[in-house]
Amino acid sequence: MGSGEWGVGSGEWGVGKQPTANSQQSTANSQQPTVNKQMSKDQLHPLYNRDRPIVKSLFSQEATNLNLAELARLRIRYHGFPGARDIQEDLDAIMQQWGLTEERLFEMTRQIHEKGGIYESRGKKEEEDWN
Repeated sequence: MGSGEWGVGSGEWGVGKQPTANSQQSTANSQQPTVNKQMSKDQLHPLYNRDRPIVKSLFSQEATNLNLAELARLRIRYHGFPGARDIQEDLDAIMQQWGLTEERLFEMTRQIHEKGGIYESRGKKEEEDWN
């Protein structure tokens, strides 16, 4: 990315330049935002297709230890992600359905993970899901 793309330094974004009467008029008449258009578009999370069925299944299930751990894991994964809004909204709805706040969810799942054994290994040694 060039420095002008983020509005830093001089270049097409006009930072560091003195505005002229023509540039002020064209800016005022322009309906184009001054930020990079790509920044405003939602992104597709690389694990969306894997996570969508899990989220869907959580709607119809009880708040078991495994389901609480899954909900917390997905909340962390999608927190602040610029996209997958449907998953983020569904995770909020599931928490509401189960009567949980995020703070309470994380408190419960910390206790669950302290006991250990919530995720069964798929034949590999001590596997952790950091995706």
